[in-house]
Order: sequence, then C-alpha cells, then structure tokens
Amino acid sequence: MKQYTPSHYWENRLQKNFDLTGVGHSGLGPNYNARLYQRRLETLSTGLARIKQPLAGSRIFEVGCGTGFYTNYFAQNDVAEYFGLDISPTSVKTLITTASVISFCVC
Repeated sequence: MKQYTPSHYWENRLQKNFDLTGVGHSGLGPNYNARLYQRRLETLSTGLARIKQPLAGSRIFEVGCGTGFYTNYFAQNDVAEYFGLDISPTSVKTLITTASVISFCVC
C-alpha cells in the first residue's frame, strides 16, 4: 500500500495546477472553484464585519497559503504584517515572487 504524505500530495497538485483547481475540487474545473472560493471570501468578509474586525493594520498568520487566494485578499485590505506557512515548496517559491505581502515559510 502506498503511503500518504501530505507534503507530497500538495506539492504534486500545485505543480500540476497552481490555481484554484490545484487547491480546490480538482475534478470540477476552474469555474466551479472560482465561484466556490468567491463564496468563501464573501463569508470571511461578512464574518469579519459582523465581529467588527477590520483587516487594515492587522497582523495575519495564514497556515496553508496554497496559491495565495487569501494572501492577495489580505494584501488588498492593507494588513500591517503577514506571514504565510505552507508544506509545499512550490507554493512558497511562487508566492514569494508574486505576492505583494512577503513573509513565507515552508514547513
């Protein structure tokens, strides 16, 4: 029986598809995943508004930053500090060069 290793699983998925399909439901395509992630973002925004927690000036620690979907959201909302952690070297290497808030680590 082949042993499951989370870091290998995510590394393989992100190397094949560094987009929402790579971190979402791979069999359902990019349009479905884009709508799903947009709904998740709306839920996050609603929840933060409900508890009166603005992101501007906040310090964010994101575990499992993947393709940077939420990373970009945090950057657009003027977080003061951001640190992202992921088990996929592809994720971290890509986000270091593309994200506008930089502090990432592979674990």
